[in-house]
Amino acid sequence: MYGRVTVGSGGTANICNLKFANRWNNAPSCYCNNESQVLLTRSSSTIADLACSVAVSFGAGDLITYGCQGFR
Repeated sequence: MYGRVTVGSGGTANICNLKFANRWNNAPSCYCNNESQVLLTRSSSTIADLACSVAVSFGAGDLITYGCQGFR
């Protein structure tokens, strides 16, 4: 599963939470990447969602790409 989201403009945030449409059987291995800024981005996933976080703040309009791969 892969995708791209655009950060909104309602203040400053350092976490982008994405909820999966369907739960995984096991937490998938995921990555996040900020295409708009050079920021180290950390990913953390559960069976239900993916959190992409940075030490500072995402900017309004930043493009965040992500990918997740399931395993047994």
